[in-house]
Amino acid sequence: MLEWPIIVDESIRDRLVDRVTSRRARVQLVCGPSGIGKSTLTASVAARLEATGHTILPIVGMPELRDVPLGAMAPLLAHTDAPVTESAADRLQRLFALVASAGAKQVLVVDDGPLLDDITASTIFQLVRVYGVSCVMTARTEHPLTGPLHRLHDEGFVETTELDGLRVPVARRLVQIALEDAVEPQSLRSIVERAGGNPLFLRELVLAVARSGTVTRGRVGLIVDATTLPERLRDTIAQRFRGLAAEERTVAELIAVAEPFPPRLLTESGLVEQLDRAGLIARAADGELFLAHPLFAETLIELMTDQQRDDRRIDAARRLLLSDRADHRFQALCLLAETTAPPPPAELAWAASYAHTVDDHALALRLTARSLDRAAALGEPPLFEALLVRADALAVSGLPEDADAAFVEAERAAQTDDDRANAATRHGFHLAVQRQRPRDAVAMGAAAISSMAESPARAYLAANLAKWRLMAGEPPEADPDPTGQPDAISAEPADPVTTFNADLYRMIAAAVAGDIVTARAAITAGRPHAEAARSVIRHGVELLDFADFFVVALQNGVDDAIELARRKRGEFFEESVGMWNYGIALFTLHSGATAEALEFATAAEEQLTWRDFLGARGAATALRATAAAQLGDRGRAVDILATIDADARAYVVTELQVAEAEAWLHIRSGDEAAAVAVLSAAVDHGIDSRYFAFAALSASVAVQLGRADAVLDRLRRIGALADGALVAALVAHAEASAVGEATPLLDAADQLSRVGLRAAAAAAARQAARAAGQTGDHALARRASLRASALGSGLSGWAPRDPDPAESALSDREWAIASAAAGRERSKEIAARLGLSARTVDNHLANIYRKLGASGRDDLRRELEAMGGLTGQTTSRSDDSSRP
Repeated sequence: MLEWPIIVDESIRDRLVDRVTSRRARVQLVCGPSGIGKSTLTASVAARLEATGHTILPIVGMPELRDVPLGAMAPLLAHTDAPVTESAADRLQRLFALVASAGAKQVLVVDDGPLLDDITASTIFQLVRVYGVSCVMTARTEHPLTGPLHRLHDEGFVETTELDGLRVPVARRLVQIALEDAVEPQSLRSIVERAGGNPLFLRELVLAVARSGTVTRGRVGLIVDATTLPERLRDTIAQRFRGLAAEERTVAELIAVAEPFPPRLLTESGLVEQLDRAGLIARAADGELFLAHPLFAETLIELMTDQQRDDRRIDAARRLLLSDRADHRFQALCLLAETTAPPPPAELAWAASYAHTVDDHALALRLTARSLDRAAALGEPPLFEALLVRADALAVSGLPEDADAAFVEAERAAQTDDDRANAATRHGFHLAVQRQRPRDAVAMGAAAISSMAESPARAYLAANLAKWRLMAGEPPEADPDPTGQPDAISAEPADPVTTFNADLYRMIAAAVAGDIVTARAAITAGRPHAEAARSVIRHGVELLDFADFFVVALQNGVDDAIELARRKRGEFFEESVGMWNYGIALFTLHSGATAEALEFATAAEEQLTWRDFLGARGAATALRATAAAQLGDRGRAVDILATIDADARAYVVTELQVAEAEAWLHIRSGDEAAAVAVLSAAVDHGIDSRYFAFAALSASVAVQLGRADAVLDRLRRIGALADGALVAALVAHAEASAVGEATPLLDAADQLSRVGLRAAAAAAARQAARAAGQTGDHALARRASLRASALGSGLSGWAPRDPDPAESALSDREWAIASAAAGRERSKEIAARLGLSARTVDNHLANIYRKLGASGRDDLRRELEAMGGLTGQTTSRSDDSSRP
C-alpha cells in the first residue's frame, strides 16, 4: 500500500505556534479551500503546543451537527467528569470553571469553525472573549464566519492566515516520495497542475495512479498516466455542482470545456456572478474565467453526456471565433477537434504548430494526429506542416527514434525551398542537440543546402548549418555572417525569421569567442524579432538571455552572471531551467564552490535530458564529472565520463569540460604532467574553433597548478582576441605566475577575486606567498598567506597546495575566528556561533596573534585591513530559493 508523506510548511506552523504562545491574537484563523492542508497544519500546531505544556481542547464542526445544540462540543464536555444526567448548561459551567483555573495553557483547536452550531459558536466566543482562551481555528474559503465568530473578528480578536496551494517543489517532492522514484518532468507537470496545489487532490490522483498500475519507466524517470479521475474524488467535486440551476450549470459547463473563457463572449453575465458568489469560478489576472480548480472542469466534462459535451464545445468554439486573438482561435480549433464537426486539416495543423510553439508538445502531437487522420478521411495528402510539427514534437518529447523517422517523412513531403530549409533546420537541431551528434547535423544540412538555389530560405539554412559547424568544432568563416547579407545586425530584411536567425549565429559565435561588442549588438538587434520568429525559432528569447548571461560573466565577472541566471531560471517545469542550471553550475565551479556546482550540474543534466535547446547536456555531464573529480570522488567521476559518447564529445564545450575532468583525475593521482597535456590539447582545439572564453577557463587549471609556462602562449593569444575582465584576469595570472614574483601574483589574485574566480585567486595568493618566502620577504609572505587564507575560506573544492606554505597561513577555522575577533565579537559570542568553547577560541586567537605578529584585537583588525584580508570572504548561497 502506497504511503502518503505528510509535509507541513514549518515556517507557517512555527509562526502560528509563536502567535499562540505570545498571545498576539486570541484566535488564529487558518483559511483555504477544501483539501489544502488546514487540518494537517493545525494538528501539527497542536502537537507543538502540547509538547510545551499546553492542554488542547479539540472541537470539530460538521454540517450534520449544525442543528444539534453543543453537538460539536460533546466529546469535550465528556471530559469534564460530569454525571450523565447533568444538564448541558451545568456541563458548560463545569467547562468554564475548568478553563478559568487552567488559564493561558488551554488552547481551543477548532476544525471548520463556520460549521458549528450557534450555541457552540457562542460558547467559543465566551471562552475567548471573557476567559482569554487561545484558539486555532480552520475555515474553508467558501464558508465565511458568521454570528458570534464574526463578532470576534469585528472586535479584533482574530488574525487570519490564508493558505496558498502547494508550491511546485513541495508537490514534486510529495509525488516522488510517494512513488519512491524520480518522475519524468512532463508527467510530473501534468499531475501537479491537475491537482492545482491542493494536497488532498494530489494525494487522490497519485493513489489512483499507483492502484491502476499506469506507471512505466521512461528515459528520465517514471512516466505517470494520471488521465483517469478517481471516482471518490469525482464524487466529492460533483457535490459542489449538484445544487445549481440548469442555466447556471450550462454556463459552468461552457467555461469548463473552454477555460480560460473571455467574459465578454458570455452574454449570461448574471449567471456568471452567481457562480462567482458560490465559489465555483475564478478570474485570471486578465479577467478571463476559470472554474475554481482544474479538477472542477475535468469533473464537469466527465459528468456530461456525449451530446452535451459536443454541444458545449461547438457553442464555446463559435463564441471564441468571434474574437480576433490568435489564442482564442487556437482554443476554438482545439475544441472543434474533439467534436463531430472537426475543422479542416490545415486548421488543425496550424493549431498543432501553435501548441508546439507554447511548449504543449503532447497537445501538438494529438492535433497533428487529428490533422493527418482528417486528411486521410478526405482523401487528401498529409500536410507538410503537420508532419514537421509531429517530428519536432517527438524530438523534444524524448522519442528520438520516432523523431528520426518522422523527420525523414516530413523532408519527403517538402515541396518548396522554404519547406526544405525548415525541415532540414529542425532535423539538424534534433541531431545536434537532442541526439548530441553535431557532425551528423552538419552532413545532413550540407546535403540539403547543396540542392537549393540562392534565396532567403537557403540563407536561413546556411545560418543554422554554421551553428552546427560551430558546435562540431569546425572553425567559422573569416566573415561570421553566413547569409551573404550586407550586415545582419544593421540591415532590416523583410523576413524576421531570416534576420533573427543570422543574429543568433553572430551572437553565439561572438559570445563563445569573447567578442563582447559584437555579441551585445547581435543580442540588441535580435530582441525585436524574437517574438515574430517564435513559431519557427521557439526558444530564441531564452537563447538571447543566455548569451547576455555569458557576456555579463566575461565583462563583469561570474557573480553578476550567477545572480542574473538565478533571476531568469524560473520554475522547475520551464523548458529553459536546465540551461540556466548548467550556466550556474559552470561559473559556480570556477568560483570555488565545487559541492554546489555538483548539485547544479546534476540538476542540469537531468533537466537537459528532458529539454535541451542549447546542446549543453554533454557539457553538463562532463561538468558533473569535473566537480566529482575535484572533490576526490574518483570512481564517480570516471563512471560519469564513461556515459559521454564520442558524438557528444564532438561539441567543443563538452570536449573542453571533459579535458578538465580528466585533468583533475590526473591531479588527484599526482600526475600533473598528464593533466597539463590533456588540458593543452583541448585548449588548442578550443582556440582553433574560436571558443576563446571556454578555452581560457580550461587553461587556468594549469596556471593554478603552477604550470603557466605550458599554457602562457595560448592564453596570450586568447587575451589578444577576446574581451572582458574575466579573460584579462586569467591572462594576468598566467603572466604573473610565469614570472614568479610575489607582488604581480598578489595583484593577479585581487583581479581574479574581483571577477569571482576565487579558486584561481586563492591559488595566485598561495603562489605569491611562496615566491615572497623564497626571496626572504617575510612581511610580504605573511600578507600573501593571509590573503590566500581569506580567499580560500569557504571554498568547497580542492586546489593544489604549495609544498612549503608560509607559516603565517591561517586555517579556515582560524580565519573565521580572526575575522570575527577583528569585528569586535567577544570570545563567548564567537564560541556560541561556531560551536566551540570560549577557551578553544582563546587558544586559536593566541595562535593567530603569533602567526600575524598582532598584539591584540585592534592590532589584528589593522593587520587584516592593511592586508586586504577583510575583503576576500565568500558567502554561502544556502537559501532554498537558490537551489536547483
